[in-house]
Amino acid sequence: MILAGVYMYPTVLAGAGTQASLFGLNFYLVKYSSSVLPIIISVWIMSYLHRWLSKHTPSFLRVVVVPIGTLLVMAPLSLVLIGPLGYNAGIYVGEFFKWLFTVAPWLGGMIDGATRPLVVFTGTHMMLSPVMINNIENLGYDMLGPVHCVATMAAAGMCFGAFLKAKKENNKAAVFSSFISAFIGVTEPALYGVAFRFKKPLIALCIGGGVSGAFVAMMGGKAISFAMPSIISLPVYAGSIPVMLIGLAISFVLTAALTYILGFDENIGKDERAIEAEKKNII
Repeated sequence: MILAGVYMYPTVLAGAGTQASLFGLNFYLVKYSSSVLPIIISVWIMSYLHRWLSKHTPSFLRVVVVPIGTLLVMAPLSLVLIGPLGYNAGIYVGEFFKWLFTVAPWLGGMIDGATRPLVVFTGTHMMLSPVMINNIENLGYDMLGPVHCVATMAAAGMCFGAFLKAKKENNKAAVFSSFISAFIGVTEPALYGVAFRFKKPLIALCIGGGVSGAFVAMMGGKAISFAMPSIISLPVYAGSIPVMLIGLAISFVLTAALTYILGFDENIGKDERAIEAEKKNII
């Protein structure tokens, strides 16, 4: 949280685009409020530093030395090196998708749609939001939004297929609640409670999202405004609604059928993340 506070410090945000100096090292300030990778990479590196300090610090000094030492190293390292690198990495990922959608729309849609569950699982889907908003501002439309919409519907199809396949009443109740949530755009219960819990439905989800994503991208699906990827946001796809409706149908039916065919082991228990995610279910 402290590292996030360093990235979000008002002086850093207000000075975005300008050069600063720390310990004789020059670096550029960046507006990190719309980024994800910098804080993820910083915390990952910090975990190793924290363990190293804990191991080499006498026990009676750890409560003071470890947190202060970690902060003294990570704060400047994050601002000078990790933050700018992570920020630019996110931009390059977004630019890669823009290039891919220009060269081979179906391939871009397939990759984006198939990997959507994994991207949402890690939280890195937020790094594409600035790219989508920039597309709308500069091009007048966005090509990623339609793919994300049908990939979201694939999560609903997965839950529906799991509901039909499940035999245990408690599993049927849980996946049906996740189905309703995913149908209106809240996919965390479906991802944690079904896809990553039972594993095989995740395969169906990636295939359904990839196929439907390739279809809407190939057919020129466009979003004219930024909105949550969901069927309730259908008006933002004005001009592409027929394509979107077909893509949503492909996504739902294909993923539901594959989930039912592949099946899953109902005896796999829920982990803490699945239990926590189910609190978001729309009952």
